[in-house]
Amino acid sequence: MAYGGIYDQIGGGFARYATDNKWKVPHFEKMLYDNAQLLSLYSNAYQITHNELYREIVNDTITFIKRDLMNADGVFYAALDADSEGEEGKYYVWTKKEITETLKDNAALVCDYYNVEGLGLWEEDKNILLRTIDDEAFANKWKLTLDELYNIIYNAKFKLMECRSKRTPPATDDKILTSWNALMITGLVDAYKAFGNDEYLLLAQTAMQFLLTKIRKADGSLFRNYKAEKATIDAFLEDYSFTIDTLINLYEADFNEEHLFTAKELAQYTLKHFFDTDSGLFYFNPVDEKKLFVNRHDVIDNVLNSSNSVMATVLFKLAIIFDMPHIHDIALGALSNMKSQLKQYPTAYSNWASLMLSFKNKHYTIVVAGKAATTIQKEINTHYIPNKILLGSNNESKLSHFDDRFVADKTMIYVCTGKECLLPTENVAEAIKSMIP
Repeated sequence: MAYGGIYDQIGGGFARYATDNKWKVPHFEKMLYDNAQLLSLYSNAYQITHNELYREIVNDTITFIKRDLMNADGVFYAALDADSEGEEGKYYVWTKKEITETLKDNAALVCDYYNVEGLGLWEEDKNILLRTIDDEAFANKWKLTLDELYNIIYNAKFKLMECRSKRTPPATDDKILTSWNALMITGLVDAYKAFGNDEYLLLAQTAMQFLLTKIRKADGSLFRNYKAEKATIDAFLEDYSFTIDTLINLYEADFNEEHLFTAKELAQYTLKHFFDTDSGLFYFNPVDEKKLFVNRHDVIDNVLNSSNSVMATVLFKLAIIFDMPHIHDIALGALSNMKSQLKQYPTAYSNWASLMLSFKNKHYTIVVAGKAATTIQKEINTHYIPNKILLGSNNESKLSHFDDRFVADKTMIYVCTGKECLLPTENVAEAIKSMIP
């Protein structure tokens, strides 16, 4: 995907989907929720592989988000259209002549790099820029060092972006959706965890602050949308579950406990207003919604994880964080209700399957207590440990997990599964090894 035409090789960011099995020809529309989830995916993949291509994709995708989908308040628009001037993809495709006139001396190399008039040829004389080999192989082909190649491609991208900016851009769908913004915040948080770039965390914190001040009402409920300085639609279960999940993820990046207590409040609101006691699942709209002919349960994990699977997952996490067995039982009950569907069609219930693994296998609670908690947090977060909750504090906490765990002039790491904990350690590598042998 990173090499294909579905990825904007010049400006960063992914199109909505490809129309072929080689990821060459995209539907050129760019959606916030796709790019948000792909940020998480590439960041997680980097934690496992340390493949520098993935760092590049994350950085350039965030650059695209900031440039084209972020407003002055630091929150994110929904999408960019596929077409401009009545033609799909016109903003993104190139003729060989355009590239040659723009780049001159390095045009032949760049055309080869992006397969212009080769695999990249699309309609008439238009090309979708894409790659087929890695940079090391391409540098060897052209008898260049990697640094020489990077310098040429970097300068070429800059000039092509400058040329492209003079075209008529696709229109922006400038509504702000709560659930999609929550996904983007999680994408930024995951990028921060993987790469330690403080800008990514600041972007995430700024957007979350907007949601909690402009989207959240005085009674603790949420709006679904925001546009032209106005919110008009009450939130759905999707908005609550995604926002709660994002607050927990954000806490793991900055150890601001207010995120956890806000997540707990939103979960309690959701339990009160969305929970269906008969099915053990959550309605998509509030239970007391009178306008609907039918109120459905959203359970299938599709292009977005289902709001019920996310809600069950966050209840599982909050039950551990706040020692609340009753919401643990609700999460388990929801999962149990999906057992037959999961067995019959597992690919349509993938997030439910992830939750099942959390119940079935070891799930770690990591508590970092002491003055170096933030430093240790950053080191732990560079590792991909999906089956964990990370809690940390420098000197005090409202959470019971920290009771009797602060030791003077030391920072202790406690790795626990359920009520059982390993001996505390000050050694991060030792703690990591206990979870990733």
